[in-house]
Amino acid sequence: MDKTLYEISKEFDSLVALLDEVTSPDYKQEDGMLDAVEEALRAIEMDLEQKTENIVRLLASWDAFEAMISSEESRLARKRKAVEAKRVRLKTYLRDQMVFTNTRKIETPVKNVTLVQGREVAVVDDVNLLPQGTFDTEMLIRPDKKTILDRLKAGVETPGAHLDRGDPYLLIR
Repeated sequence: MDKTLYEISKEFDSLVALLDEVTSPDYKQEDGMLDAVEEALRAIEMDLEQKTENIVRLLASWDAFEAMISSEESRLARKRKAVEAKRVRLKTYLRDQMVFTNTRKIETPVKNVTLVQGREVAVVDDVNLLPQGTFDTEMLIRPDKKTILDRLKAGVETPGAHLDRGDPYLLIR
């Protein structure tokens, strides 16, 4: 049972071709040939079922592993956010204390901390009062694939679009 799924499929294809040949009216019937081909087909079908079962079990195992990784990612993301929040709070605390004590620079053996004047930023109070030329415009045009699909399914000619069938996929329950 160490055949690959590809090898099993090739054997199956060869046996189906042989079965077609054996059952054709031009073929000189040999004793037991038809039975041997049918028996070989049954054996290949059993190999195919076993290989498929193994693949399905492996996929289920990977699904569980993915779920475990996803859960761990979520847990680590929460932990990272908590550490980030603590870092921001501590930096804010240090900044506020330096402002309160009017301290501009603190030198330590590990790092130096300097209080720097904040940058100037534009604050928009009322968008409607802003003059022309102070806007960055972005136009987003994208096809509505749901509407296009509905039109094509309804038989409405839609230039620039057509129906296509996606790749087959597995449904494992």
